[in-house]
Amino acid sequence: MPLNIKIQQVDKNTVKIILSGQINSDTYEALDRQINELVQKKISTIILDLADVDFVSSAGVGAIIKAKMSLMRYYGELALVNPQPQIRKVFDIMKLLPAMN
Repeated sequence: MPLNIKIQQVDKNTVKIILSGQINSDTYEALDRQINELVQKKISTIILDLADVDFVSSAGVGAIIKAKMSLMRYYGELALVNPQPQIRKVFDIMKLLPAMN
């Protein structure tokens, strides 16, 4: 299943990325590229809306952690919102919540 990425500008420094599909070894690079572009544009807050994400593999988790670290270097923030229960469980098991918010 592909990963659909929709960008929504919230304000000058904040972008919401609305994702649908799966974040896995076939799709994580598209998300990684998109986030890198936003970081290069000096976006300081990225909100990842996971409401329509039904699967996250370890590659997807890695891309999200990388995004968090990239933003932290520039004193930015990454927030995960609306994860489905199975997605929340992945981050809970890895002890990444609430650190990701």
